[in-house]
Amino acid sequence: MIEDMTVRNLSPATLRFFYGVTLGQDTVPERITYARQPSKLPVVLSALSRASAQQRAGGLAQNSAPPPPKPRGGPSALAG
Repeated sequence: MIEDMTVRNLSPATLRFFYGVTLGQDTVPERITYARQPSKLPVVLSALSRASAQQRAGGLAQNSAPPPPKPRGGPSALAG
C-alpha cells in the first residue's frame, strides 16, 4: 500500500516542483493536493461466521436477534 501511495503522490510532487521552483509561482503549488489514504471498509461477518461466533459466546447467542421465519409453502404445502 505504501508503494501505491508513493506512485500516486509522484505527479503532484513533480507539478509542485515545476510550478514552484522552475516557474517561480508561489500560489499554484499550494493548490495542488496530494493523494489521500483510501478509507477502509468495515469487516462484515458472513452468516456462518456470525453463527459460529454466537455459539462460542455461549449465553450471548440467546440474547441476539430471533432466527428468521421459516419459509411458507414449498413441496410440503402442495402435498396436503
